[in-house]
Amino acid sequence: MKYPVLVLSLIILVSCQDENSTSQNVEKTVELNDVVPTENDVIKVFKASGDKQCQSSNSSLDMMSSELVSSGVDVICAFKGRATNTDLTSCGSVTGEINVFDINNSNLPDALVIGYKKISTLNMGIAYLEKCAINAIPKPVENIKVYKRDIQAQCQGEPMTPKLMAEQLISQGIIVRCAQKNTDGLVHAAVCGGTSGNINVFTINKNDAAQAILSGFNNVTELTNYTDSKCEPVYKKVYKDYQYSQCIGSPIAPQDMAQDLIAAGIVVKCSQRGSTGKLYAAVCNGLSGGRNIFEINSSDVTKATLNGFRPVSDLVNYTDVVCTAN
Repeated sequence: MKYPVLVLSLIILVSCQDENSTSQNVEKTVELNDVVPTENDVIKVFKASGDKQCQSSNSSLDMMSSELVSSGVDVICAFKGRATNTDLTSCGSVTGEINVFDINNSNLPDALVIGYKKISTLNMGIAYLEKCAINAIPKPVENIKVYKRDIQAQCQGEPMTPKLMAEQLISQGIIVRCAQKNTDGLVHAAVCGGTSGNINVFTINKNDAAQAILSGFNNVTELTNYTDSKCEPVYKKVYKDYQYSQCIGSPIAPQDMAQDLIAAGIVVKCSQRGSTGKLYAAVCNGLSGGRNIFEINSSDVTKATLNGFRPVSDLVNYTDVVCTAN
Protein backbone atom coordinates (compact mmCIF):
# COMPACT_ATOMS: atom_id res chain seq x y z
CA MET A 1 0.00 0.00 0.00
CA LYS A 2 1.33 3.46 -0.90
CA TYR A 3 0.90 6.38 1.44
CA PRO A 4 0.02 9.86 0.24
CA VAL A 5 3.10 12.06 0.21
CA LEU A 6 3.21 15.70 1.33
CA VAL A 7 6.25 17.66 0.24
CA LEU A 8 7.50 20.31 2.65
CA SER A 9 10.28 22.59 1.51
CA LEU A 10 12.72 23.58 4.23
CA ILE A 11 15.79 25.76 4.31
CA ILE A 12 18.33 24.23 6.68
CA LEU A 13 21.46 25.84 8.04
CA VAL A 14 23.98 23.10 8.71
CA SER A 15 27.38 23.41 10.30
CA CYS A 16 30.32 22.16 8.28
CA GLN A 17 34.07 22.63 8.20
CA ASP A 18 36.46 23.51 5.41
CA GLU A 19 39.97 22.21 4.90
CA ASN A 20 41.28 24.59 7.59
CA SER A 21 38.66 23.33 10.08
CA THR A 22 36.95 26.74 10.08
CA SER A 23 33.28 26.45 10.99
CA GLN A 24 30.81 28.09 8.59
CA ASN A 25 27.11 27.97 7.84
CA VAL A 26 25.97 26.52 4.52
CA GLU A 27 22.42 27.09 3.31
CA LYS A 28 20.74 24.42 1.26
CA THR A 29 17.22 23.38 0.32
CA VAL A 30 15.92 19.89 0.98
CA GLU A 31 12.65 18.13 0.33
CA LEU A 32 11.00 16.21 3.17
CA ASN A 33 8.61 13.39 2.25
CA ASP A 34 6.17 13.33 5.14
CA VAL A 35 4.89 9.77 4.73
CA VAL A 36 2.62 8.17 7.29
CA PRO A 37 5.06 7.07 10.02
CA THR A 38 5.06 3.79 11.89
CA GLU A 39 4.89 3.66 15.67
CA ASN A 40 8.68 3.48 16.03
CA ASP A 41 9.49 6.24 13.53
CA VAL A 42 11.02 9.52 14.67
CA ILE A 43 8.98 12.60 13.79
CA LYS A 44 9.36 16.32 14.38
CA VAL A 45 7.01 18.43 16.49
CA PHE A 46 7.24 22.13 17.30
CA LYS A 47 5.88 24.93 19.44
CA ALA A 48 6.34 28.69 19.00
CA SER A 49 8.93 30.11 21.39
CA GLY A 50 6.94 33.31 21.92
CA ASP A 51 10.10 35.44 21.55
CA LYS A 52 9.80 39.07 20.43
CA GLN A 53 12.20 41.20 18.36
CA CYS A 54 14.74 43.19 20.43
CA GLN A 55 13.77 41.37 23.64
CA SER A 56 15.18 38.52 25.68
CA SER A 57 14.15 34.94 25.08
CA ASN A 58 11.01 33.59 26.78
CA SER A 59 10.96 29.84 26.21
CA SER A 60 14.28 28.04 26.02
CA LEU A 61 14.84 24.57 24.62
CA ASP A 62 15.51 23.43 28.19
CA MET A 63 12.09 24.64 29.36
CA MET A 64 10.11 23.06 26.55
CA SER A 65 12.17 19.84 26.68
CA SER A 66 11.28 19.58 30.37
CA GLU A 67 7.62 20.13 29.49
CA LEU A 68 7.70 17.20 27.04
CA VAL A 69 9.68 14.86 29.29
CA SER A 70 7.40 15.54 32.27
CA SER A 71 4.47 14.52 30.03
CA GLY A 72 6.07 11.17 29.22
CA VAL A 73 7.49 12.13 25.80
CA ASP A 74 10.94 10.79 24.92
CA VAL A 75 12.89 13.69 23.41
CA ILE A 76 15.56 12.41 21.01
CA CYS A 77 16.81 15.75 19.77
CA ALA A 78 16.01 19.45 20.21
CA PHE A 79 16.84 22.47 18.08
CA LYS A 80 15.67 26.00 17.38
CA GLY A 81 14.14 27.02 14.05
CA ARG A 82 12.58 30.10 12.46
CA ALA A 83 9.90 30.59 9.84
CA THR A 84 11.71 31.94 6.77
CA ASN A 85 9.00 34.48 5.88
CA THR A 86 9.26 36.30 9.25
CA ASP A 87 9.72 40.07 9.40
CA LEU A 88 12.99 40.56 11.32
CA THR A 89 13.01 44.36 11.28
CA SER A 90 10.30 45.46 13.73
CA CYS A 91 11.08 45.59 17.46
CA GLY A 92 8.28 44.06 19.49
CA SER A 93 7.02 41.78 16.70
CA VAL A 94 7.36 38.02 17.01
CA THR A 95 10.64 36.56 15.82
CA GLY A 96 8.98 33.56 14.25
CA GLU A 97 11.32 31.31 16.20
CA ILE A 98 10.06 27.86 17.06
CA ASN A 99 11.47 25.07 19.16
CA VAL A 100 11.61 21.79 17.25
CA PHE A 101 11.90 18.32 18.78
CA ASP A 102 12.54 14.85 17.39
CA ILE A 103 10.28 12.41 19.24
CA ASN A 104 9.01 8.87 18.72
CA ASN A 105 5.78 8.72 16.76
CA SER A 106 4.28 6.65 19.59
CA ASN A 107 4.62 9.74 21.83
CA LEU A 108 2.83 12.05 19.39
CA PRO A 109 -0.58 11.98 21.17
CA ASP A 110 1.05 13.09 24.45
CA ALA A 111 2.85 15.95 22.67
CA LEU A 112 -0.31 17.11 20.90
CA VAL A 113 -2.24 17.26 24.19
CA ILE A 114 0.17 19.87 25.62
CA GLY A 115 0.08 22.10 22.57
CA TYR A 116 2.81 20.80 20.23
CA LYS A 117 2.13 20.30 16.52
CA LYS A 118 3.58 18.13 13.78
CA ILE A 119 6.11 20.02 11.68
CA SER A 120 4.12 19.10 8.58
CA THR A 121 1.28 21.38 9.75
CA LEU A 122 3.55 24.44 9.53
CA ASN A 123 2.77 25.67 6.03
CA MET A 124 5.96 27.68 5.49
CA GLY A 125 9.71 27.28 5.15
CA ILE A 126 11.90 26.79 8.21
CA ALA A 127 15.52 27.77 8.79
CA TYR A 128 17.17 25.66 11.47
CA LEU A 129 19.38 27.97 13.50
CA GLU A 130 21.57 25.42 15.22
CA LYS A 131 22.48 21.76 15.30
CA CYS A 132 20.72 19.22 17.48
CA ALA A 133 21.06 20.31 21.09
CA ILE A 134 21.48 17.05 22.99
CA ASN A 135 22.27 18.97 26.18
CA ALA A 136 18.80 20.49 26.13
CA ILE A 137 17.17 17.12 26.78
CA PRO A 138 16.47 16.84 30.53
CA LYS A 139 16.55 13.69 32.56
CA PRO A 140 13.40 12.88 34.52
CA VAL A 141 13.55 14.30 38.04
CA GLU A 142 13.59 11.69 40.78
CA ASN A 143 11.72 12.72 43.91
CA ILE A 144 11.86 11.31 47.41
CA LYS A 145 9.93 12.01 50.60
CA VAL A 146 11.51 13.17 53.83
CA TYR A 147 9.90 13.86 57.19
CA LYS A 148 10.34 15.50 60.58
CA ARG A 149 8.15 15.25 63.66
CA ASP A 150 5.85 18.24 64.08
CA ILE A 151 6.91 18.64 67.74
CA GLN A 152 9.94 17.25 69.55
CA ALA A 153 7.83 15.74 72.34
CA GLN A 154 4.26 15.77 73.60
CA CYS A 155 3.23 18.80 75.74
CA GLN A 156 6.22 20.76 74.44
CA GLY A 157 4.84 23.58 72.34
CA GLU A 158 2.42 23.80 69.44
CA PRO A 159 2.76 21.39 66.52
CA MET A 160 4.40 22.96 63.48
CA THR A 161 2.38 23.07 60.26
CA PRO A 162 3.84 21.48 57.11
CA LYS A 163 3.88 24.86 55.38
CA LEU A 164 5.87 26.49 58.19
CA MET A 165 8.31 23.60 58.47
CA ALA A 166 8.81 23.62 54.70
CA GLU A 167 10.62 26.93 55.13
CA GLN A 168 13.43 25.04 56.87
CA LEU A 169 14.06 23.19 53.61
CA ILE A 170 13.44 26.15 51.32
CA SER A 171 15.93 28.28 53.27
CA GLN A 172 18.57 25.66 52.40
CA GLY A 173 17.85 26.06 48.68
CA ILE A 174 15.78 22.87 48.52
CA ILE A 175 12.73 22.95 46.26
CA VAL A 176 9.70 21.51 48.09
CA ARG A 177 7.25 19.98 45.61
CA CYS A 178 4.52 19.43 48.17
CA ALA A 179 3.91 18.82 51.87
CA GLN A 180 1.52 16.83 54.02
CA LYS A 181 0.61 16.07 57.63
CA ASN A 182 0.85 12.37 58.43
CA THR A 183 1.73 9.89 61.18
CA ASP A 184 4.61 7.48 61.60
CA GLY A 185 2.21 4.52 61.73
CA LEU A 186 3.05 3.60 65.32
CA VAL A 187 0.92 3.74 68.47
CA HIS A 188 2.32 6.23 71.00
CA ALA A 189 1.22 6.51 74.62
CA ALA A 190 -0.34 9.86 75.51
CA VAL A 191 2.27 11.04 77.99
CA CYS A 192 4.03 14.38 78.31
CA GLY A 193 7.58 14.14 77.12
CA GLY A 194 6.79 11.11 75.01
CA THR A 195 7.37 10.95 71.27
CA SER A 196 4.65 12.37 69.06
CA GLY A 197 3.43 10.16 66.26
CA ASN A 198 2.58 13.13 64.02
CA ILE A 199 5.03 14.01 61.28
CA ASN A 200 5.30 16.48 58.41
CA VAL A 201 6.26 14.90 55.10
CA PHE A 202 7.82 16.70 52.12
CA THR A 203 8.45 15.68 48.53
CA ILE A 204 11.83 16.95 47.32
CA ASN A 205 14.38 16.27 44.58
CA LYS A 206 16.44 13.14 45.29
CA ASN A 207 19.61 15.17 44.74
CA ASP A 208 18.66 17.33 47.76
CA ALA A 209 18.30 14.37 50.15
CA ALA A 210 21.73 14.76 51.75
CA GLN A 211 21.15 18.46 52.47
CA ALA A 212 17.73 17.70 53.96
CA ILE A 213 19.19 15.06 56.28
CA LEU A 214 21.83 17.55 57.44
CA SER A 215 18.92 19.88 58.29
CA GLY A 216 17.33 17.28 60.60
CA PHE A 217 14.96 15.49 58.22
CA ASN A 218 14.83 11.73 57.58
CA ASN A 219 13.79 9.53 54.67
CA VAL A 220 10.27 8.10 55.08
CA THR A 221 11.63 4.70 54.02
CA GLU A 222 12.97 4.46 57.59
CA LEU A 223 9.36 4.29 58.85
CA THR A 224 8.36 0.66 58.42
CA ASN A 225 4.66 1.31 59.19
CA TYR A 226 4.33 4.53 57.21
CA THR A 227 1.31 4.85 54.90
CA ASP A 228 1.44 7.62 52.34
CA SER A 229 -1.37 10.13 51.87
CA LYS A 230 -2.18 13.00 49.52
CA CYS A 231 0.58 15.59 49.25
CA GLU A 232 -0.60 19.21 48.98
CA PRO A 233 1.47 21.93 47.27
CA VAL A 234 3.00 24.37 49.72
CA TYR A 235 2.77 27.03 47.03
CA LYS A 236 0.36 27.22 44.13
CA LYS A 237 0.68 28.94 40.78
CA VAL A 238 -1.64 31.53 39.27
CA TYR A 239 -1.47 33.21 35.87
CA LYS A 240 -2.73 36.14 33.89
CA ASP A 241 -2.79 36.51 30.10
CA TYR A 242 -2.31 39.86 28.38
CA GLN A 243 -2.46 41.28 24.86
CA TYR A 244 -0.83 44.23 23.12
CA SER A 245 -0.38 45.71 19.64
CA GLN A 246 2.87 44.91 17.88
CA CYS A 247 5.21 47.86 17.17
CA ILE A 248 3.19 49.96 19.64
CA GLY A 249 2.95 48.05 22.90
CA SER A 250 5.34 45.56 24.46
CA PRO A 251 5.17 42.43 26.61
CA ILE A 252 4.48 42.90 30.30
CA ALA A 253 7.40 41.68 32.39
CA PRO A 254 6.45 39.19 35.14
CA GLN A 255 8.13 41.44 37.72
CA ASP A 256 5.89 44.35 36.68
CA MET A 257 2.68 42.32 36.75
CA ALA A 258 3.67 40.90 40.13
CA GLN A 259 3.11 44.37 41.59
CA ASP A 260 -0.64 43.81 41.20
CA LEU A 261 -0.39 40.82 43.54
CA ILE A 262 1.95 42.54 45.97
CA ALA A 263 -0.40 45.56 46.17
CA ALA A 264 -3.15 43.15 47.22
CA GLY A 265 -1.00 41.90 50.11
CA ILE A 266 0.03 38.68 48.38
CA VAL A 267 3.60 37.43 48.77
CA VAL A 268 5.00 36.39 45.37
CA LYS A 269 7.44 33.54 45.86
CA CYS A 270 8.46 33.29 42.22
CA SER A 271 7.49 34.63 38.78
CA GLN A 272 8.07 33.39 35.25
CA ARG A 273 6.96 33.86 31.67
CA GLY A 274 4.59 31.29 30.28
CA SER A 275 3.28 30.56 26.81
CA THR A 276 -0.28 30.78 25.53
CA GLY A 277 0.66 28.37 22.75
CA LYS A 278 -0.66 30.78 20.12
CA LEU A 279 1.16 31.87 16.96
CA TYR A 280 0.81 35.55 16.03
CA ALA A 281 1.55 36.96 12.57
CA ALA A 282 4.48 39.41 12.61
CA VAL A 283 2.71 42.58 11.50
CA CYS A 284 2.71 46.09 12.97
CA ASN A 285 -0.51 46.91 14.86
CA GLY A 286 -1.32 43.21 14.81
CA LEU A 287 -2.36 41.52 18.02
CA SER A 288 0.18 39.68 20.14
CA GLY A 289 0.07 38.37 23.63
CA GLY A 290 1.67 36.43 26.43
CA ARG A 291 1.19 34.84 29.83
CA ASN A 292 2.87 35.46 33.17
CA ILE A 293 2.84 32.85 35.94
CA PHE A 294 3.34 33.43 39.66
CA GLU A 295 3.97 31.14 42.62
CA ILE A 296 2.12 32.27 45.74
CA ASN A 297 0.96 30.85 49.07
CA SER A 298 -1.90 28.42 48.55
CA SER A 299 -3.97 30.42 51.07
CA ASP A 300 -3.75 33.50 48.79
CA VAL A 301 -5.19 31.92 45.63
CA THR A 302 -8.73 33.17 46.32
CA LYS A 303 -7.44 36.71 46.88
CA ALA A 304 -5.47 36.50 43.61
CA THR A 305 -8.57 35.51 41.62
CA LEU A 306 -10.34 38.64 42.91
CA ASN A 307 -7.53 40.63 41.25
CA GLY A 308 -7.90 39.06 37.81
CA PHE A 309 -5.54 36.09 38.15
CA ARG A 310 -6.50 32.47 37.66
CA PRO A 311 -5.04 29.23 39.10
CA VAL A 312 -3.01 27.26 36.56
CA SER A 313 -5.18 24.26 37.44
CA ASP A 314 -7.82 25.90 35.19
CA LEU A 315 -5.55 25.36 32.16
CA VAL A 316 -6.44 22.07 30.51
CA ASN A 317 -3.06 21.51 28.82
CA TYR A 318 -0.81 23.20 31.38
CA THR A 319 2.48 21.42 32.15
CA ASP A 320 4.40 22.78 35.09
CA VAL A 321 7.97 24.02 34.78
CA VAL A 322 10.04 24.72 37.87
CA CYS A 323 9.98 28.43 38.67
CA THR A 324 13.43 29.86 39.42
CA ALA A 325 13.09 33.66 38.96
CA ASN A 326 12.42 35.86 41.98
